[in-house]
Amino acid sequence: MNDPTSTELHTQLLMRIQHGDQEALRELLSDLGPTIKAIAFRMLSSLEDAEEVMQDAFVTLYNKAGSYDPSKGAVKTYLCGIAHKMCLERLRTRTSRPQKVEEWDIHDPETETLSAEVQHQDDKIVVEKALTTLEPTDRKLLELAFYDGYTHSELVEHTGMALGTLKSRLRRALLKLKATLEGA
Repeated sequence: MNDPTSTELHTQLLMRIQHGDQEALRELLSDLGPTIKAIAFRMLSSLEDAEEVMQDAFVTLYNKAGSYDPSKGAVKTYLCGIAHKMCLERLRTRTSRPQKVEEWDIHDPETETLSAEVQHQDDKIVVEKALTTLEPTDRKLLELAFYDGYTHSELVEHTGMALGTLKSRLRRALLKLKATLEGA
């Protein structure tokens, strides 16, 4: 996932951003922008929305750079969290759920553009592989929560689980996923 060199570089860039260094912001955008855009596209199924979320996430990062705490996680994780929240907000303002993209059409220009820009395919492969280590039910819960933007209440309604059970299963699944990814 995050090699120590890129993690350190991202932290150094964010420290420069805290002092208003716009060149550092451009460097971070160049390195992490495609990953953020891919996450947003996966959640929103719209290249235009994904690009807007990516831009908004970096503006937010620039404006809130001083609130970043390296002890709580990597810059990439922090930025992904910002983008994830923005995607959830967009999903909640829509009147209906987006259609899931079951398979990408290799000849779809939007997909080709996105695929060409995603520089961190290894991350995606590692995460997908780690997801397969989870029980199918737990994997589906994580996908619904993180990729499709379902709230806990919506998941309770969708699955029929008690809220406490649902939260416990999500937490255990996330911890197992984290342990798997840290071992990768």
